[in-house]
Amino acid sequence: MTVYYDYLLLLLTPLWPLLLTVSLALPPLRKHVKALVVTAPLPALLASITLTTDPELALPWLLLGSSLSLDELSRVFLLFSSVLWFAGCVSLPDQGRKHLCGWLLVTMAGNFAVLLAQDIPLFFLSYAVMSLASFGLIIHRQTAGAISAAKVYLVFAVLGEMILLAAVLMVADSAGTLDIEHIKDRTPQHLLLALLFVGFGIKAGVPLLHMALPPAYTSAPLAATVPIAGALFHLGLFGWLRFLPVGQVEIPFWSDLYSAAGVVAVAFAVAAGLMQSKARSVLAYSSISQAGVMMMAIGAGLASADDWPLIESVLVFYALHHALCKGALFYGLGIEGRARLGLWVPALALAGLPFSSGALAKASLKLQVQVLPDFWATMIAWLLPLSSIGTALLMARFLYLAFATEKRDERTASSIWWLLLLALILLPWLWPVPEVPQQALWKTVWPLLLAAVIAGLVYRGKATGFVRSFPRLPPGDILVPLTALCRRFLVPRSGHAEHTRESAAVLQPRATPRGAAVPERFLGRWQVAAALLTMLVIAIYLLLQAAP
Repeated sequence: MTVYYDYLLLLLTPLWPLLLTVSLALPPLRKHVKALVVTAPLPALLASITLTTDPELALPWLLLGSSLSLDELSRVFLLFSSVLWFAGCVSLPDQGRKHLCGWLLVTMAGNFAVLLAQDIPLFFLSYAVMSLASFGLIIHRQTAGAISAAKVYLVFAVLGEMILLAAVLMVADSAGTLDIEHIKDRTPQHLLLALLFVGFGIKAGVPLLHMALPPAYTSAPLAATVPIAGALFHLGLFGWLRFLPVGQVEIPFWSDLYSAAGVVAVAFAVAAGLMQSKARSVLAYSSISQAGVMMMAIGAGLASADDWPLIESVLVFYALHHALCKGALFYGLGIEGRARLGLWVPALALAGLPFSSGALAKASLKLQVQVLPDFWATMIAWLLPLSSIGTALLMARFLYLAFATEKRDERTASSIWWLLLLALILLPWLWPVPEVPQQALWKTVWPLLLAAVIAGLVYRGKATGFVRSFPRLPPGDILVPLTALCRRFLVPRSGHAEHTRESAAVLQPRATPRGAAVPERFLGRWQVAAALLTMLVIAIYLLLQAAP
């Protein structure tokens, strides 16, 4: 009975959101589905909590033969992802709820399938579904900013999928297997490592690949931004942990590259975040800064294979801490009244308040990166306290905008808000992490105090006018001049005389004949088109099965 329960939970984790999506297409069920959306992440949450072993559900009929399983790494990611998706589902706005539900459920299913996939085809398919479906979440508001952000996001998403497709094909070819569990047992290739760095780096906010994140965080509805910033953002890190040969071999060049990218991300994101005028975009650059710290940890793992198990445990805890903090910060923007003061809890935890999850994560990580070569170990030992100061200043900037100048966002449920805050407070005491000397924890005090003094002088003192006159950087930073450059040099050629007939056929199509008008309207309904596509896929599958 226990085995069947495990298999059922594994199957329902990605399947239940998909079933609810299909039910949205059926008018008699649509009203009930809108009420059941909050149940979509519950199988994932139950699986992350109750499945104590590593069950594996084989699906030989799916793609090239697929399987779902839950290991210790995917369990942690599935836990915080399901919590944040649940928070987003509870806070869905009434306006445009049907369309937002559809995109939300498909993105959620892709996210959960990525975490459970044990073979390369299912992993890549789920990753692509999740990335492309996020487009619908970002463009939902249909404002000029949302449309622009969604276009940029789609360009980077497609680019990332193309690069990842090349990477996974190389992985399968070099490893001689589609099983993710065995792909690390191979000789690393520099081209493959470069493709993995860029492909997952787009999601993780690597410098120069981060440009789609701040506009997306600013434009998406709050119910979607909570899981996007907390769950989807960390899938880049998850992909690196799944596919990089960390713990197997030592690769000094890529260790240096990840460490250097982390240093640049921390420094650049703090500087750019302090020049933002919206609370959401400040949080976006804060995420990029925190991703830089995680990149340093991966650099340490590529420098010392023997120390990787301990580094990985600290890194996973850091991801858990950051996901819950960032989800709570976004969620708190929709809270009204005195409960909004709870924004101080995740902000202080992210800044590294002593004995909080942030202080524990940063102190643990600082001990682990000492395995890096002397140059990087010395630099990062100095950089981590500076990053704590930068994070604290970013949180001060965020709180200033959230309380003083930021308009109230969509309303969110206060009950989930208190649960998120309680989880953040109890996290250091409930989660098993390596022991950290108390003096290391107390060393996190002085960066926070220094940042508090600076923030007090700036936002409460005579420097307030200087802050208001400080230059502002639009979300996406270098994306703005790049877009202007493309518009300057990439001139469309569709207006040339030789294309007049083609453009007229597209822009001014002939009227539909009377006899075809009714069938066209019927076939043009998306419910009919989806049903026909499903039938076509089933027919092709049956033909393949019947072939000798």
